[in-house]
Amino acid sequence: MSGSRLRPSADAPARELRSLSLVLVVAIPGALLVVLGTGIRLLSLLTGADIPGATVLDPNGEANAWSWYSSLLLAALSVPLLVHAGLRPRRAARPFVVLAVLALCLSVDEAAVLHEKLTLPGDDPASGGWLVIQASIAVVGGAAAYLLGRRFDPLLRRRLVLAGVLYLSGAVGVEAVQFAVGSAAGLPDLEHTSLAYTLGLLLEEGLEVLGVWVALWAVLSALVIAVGGSGLRVERRDGSATADGGPARPRSLTEAS
Repeated sequence: MSGSRLRPSADAPARELRSLSLVLVVAIPGALLVVLGTGIRLLSLLTGADIPGATVLDPNGEANAWSWYSSLLLAALSVPLLVHAGLRPRRAARPFVVLAVLALCLSVDEAAVLHEKLTLPGDDPASGGWLVIQASIAVVGGAAAYLLGRRFDPLLRRRLVLAGVLYLSGAVGVEAVQFAVGSAAGLPDLEHTSLAYTLGLLLEEGLEVLGVWVALWAVLSALVIAVGGSGLRVERRDGSATADGGPARPRSLTEAS
């Protein structure tokens, strides 16, 4: 058999990559990280022993495997958002660019834990002032993101709203409950001795990462990504928003320019 037969023909039909499959590529490692990290934390809690690798995988840790995964996941979300922007006229592209910048800002925050370093003037970080600031930013950012998405295809908009609700439920809702309970019971002790606190931490981080997975699935589902003999082809799926908010045929990156 000659080697030329093994090379794909330029006329070979393109094979579309399923958005769910692409998301699973990044979701499965994340799910394993959060399960392993929480499992090790629970085992250490129940046995009272220091387990090697616990801090590396701890979902509540800083500058470890979990925080870097969360940061990279948010940064990855900005890529298909920018692709959407490249497939649209300038006016219709702006909301996608803003959402991509928002995802990158959240990525930086996740890596540097900036939100927990925000305090009101003269305030003690242990008082939870950073949580008030975080909640305020979340409300304003969430409202702005919703307004930006008004011109999106209804299905894409609903999916992104769901993603935002999931993310904010963990980042603000569960974290606020965790902080309130922890402050009442003595956070340093509760954090290392309470089974309920550890399970709450799993819920918090799980909701946050689930929200990003849903957002990633939503924006990828609104694209047609196909691989064939001629290479990679990325187009808008029918129903994507145009400059005037109406439906349009799939549009390739080359056509957008």
